[in-house]
Amino acid sequence: MFLISKIVFLAIINKTKFINMKKLFLSLCIAVSALSLVKANDAELFSYDRNALETAISAISAVENFVAQNPEISVNDLAKTGNLLVNGFEMATNPFGLSGEPALGIPSFLWGCVLSWVGLLVVFIVTDNDKDQVKKALIGCVVNALFWGVFYVIYVALVVSTVTTVTPTYY
Repeated sequence: MFLISKIVFLAIINKTKFINMKKLFLSLCIAVSALSLVKANDAELFSYDRNALETAISAISAVENFVAQNPEISVNDLAKTGNLLVNGFEMATNPFGLSGEPALGIPSFLWGCVLSWVGLLVVFIVTDNDKDQVKKALIGCVVNALFWGVFYVIYVALVVSTVTTVTPTYY
């Protein structure tokens, strides 16, 4: 009821605001109807083989139980000796599985150039201190700093030049 009274009030007071409200309302209706038509077409992307998952988890659980019962042995020791429990496991030291790849699929230079030190930190953490990727992000940070430094110098020069060219008029 409040919304209707507000629209009527706007229509009476200012017709241009009312027309803008009509355009806004129409745009919102179109957006909501378009979003209601969006649906996932690839159902197989969201399905999984439950038996394969349980098999993989049981293999991991067996390794975990063995290491828990024998605290002097680590998973890396099992892998080095070729134990049958860890056959088929990939021993990745990087938790994100990104060795030599850019962080989250975005080039490291862009992380540093767009997000500056935050992007550098993200690349450092996600790539597990991959020196090549961190170097690219650092170069991006330097480019970002140079761009904004040059922009600031030009901006200050323009402001100073416009201030000095204005002549005061006395009455």
